[in-house]
Amino acid sequence: MKNLKIFNILLALILMISACDSTYDDIYDEIDKDNAAKDSVDLHYSDKTESPETYTMLEDDYSALKAILEDMGTAYEDAANSLGYGSFSDDAPADEYLPYLLDVKFFSYTAGTEMIVTYKNYTGSSYEDVADLDEWELESANYAMFAALEGDDYFTSSTPADDYIPLILEANYPLAEAGTEMFVKYIYKGSHYETYTELEFNGTTWVFTGATSGLDVDNAYELEDADYEDMGSGPGEYHSFSDYNLPEDYLPDWMLTEYPSAVTGDKQVIIYYWYGEGDRYAGFTKSEAGNWTKTHSVEYNWDSGDFNVKTLSVTADAQALFKFTTDEGWLFVPPLKFVETTAAATRTYELQDADYELVGDGKYKNFTIADGGIIEKISTILKANFNDLAVGDIFEVTYKGYDGGVDTYTINLEVQLDV
Repeated sequence: MKNLKIFNILLALILMISACDSTYDDIYDEIDKDNAAKDSVDLHYSDKTESPETYTMLEDDYSALKAILEDMGTAYEDAANSLGYGSFSDDAPADEYLPYLLDVKFFSYTAGTEMIVTYKNYTGSSYEDVADLDEWELESANYAMFAALEGDDYFTSSTPADDYIPLILEANYPLAEAGTEMFVKYIYKGSHYETYTELEFNGTTWVFTGATSGLDVDNAYELEDADYEDMGSGPGEYHSFSDYNLPEDYLPDWMLTEYPSAVTGDKQVIIYYWYGEGDRYAGFTKSEAGNWTKTHSVEYNWDSGDFNVKTLSVTADAQALFKFTTDEGWLFVPPLKFVETTAAATRTYELQDADYELVGDGKYKNFTIADGGIIEKISTILKANFNDLAVGDIFEVTYKGYDGGVDTYTINLEVQLDV
């Protein structure tokens, strides 16, 4: 009998050890499976970065997105060209095109992860505001005050405006008070356009304030035939630019060689010939990325009825929300909110275990009613699970909640525009 008891004990131990081995094997199998799944995700996204909660677009991002769209074909050509100005616009809206960049840069281990992206959005062009300053246009008689200018009615590099305009103002405004500012409109040889410079009377003489509407016209460089030829057969053939050979397609690369010592923020004005019409001005600015970007031009302002310096791209910072999906990559999240309603549901959804994990309630797979914030949590879950949300949708949502015990609850939420 004693031997039988010992045998039974040994058998029980053997079975228990065997069961433990089986349990541990199952655990290790699950760990291996999880690690394999994570390794697969890491490999799939090895050239990307895990997404942060917020991201501000860099200057290089716009160039990168432009290149992506160019590779996608002619259907994206207009949007790509618009992004060449370093911002989004009506021609290239961020909600439509920014996901193409995010798909290349970022990923998340969790579907439904959201990221707020700050970007520059084009708001229009602006002309220099001179409405509250006195504006005076030089006439032939003003130039004729000086023998070197007589008969020319313009300034040149050998007769610079800086030497003559203060003297002209002194003669024409002998009673000017200290602090008086004046915008003077004058002609610079070859420009064919009237240009501006600002001066201020300091009580003794007229001095230049340095404001030239963003363009240093007197230090403009006028392209020569050899310069056009250096840029290739397009501009080189006719020594000019045109609708078929745009200056912004050639000048930035040429300027990198011409101005090797330029630093970020430097400006340079180029005078170029437009085929069949004459000379034009273009202002270029050296960007943070090391490129020359066309930022100004001299254009006719229909509001003022004059040629003014025009800032080509005025931008403002904007933000948009995007979410990560495993099937479709990054998607724009429209500014929607969910409001409780008693209206009849048009859609239904029952929360799953993974949904609770998404909002930090994965441990018990339910909401604690006393904590509140139920609508906010369900809103996050619905945005993560549905890519086709539309204003007017009414969801009947079923969820589990703890209020002394776990019960099932329902709530109707209407999708509204969050403005």
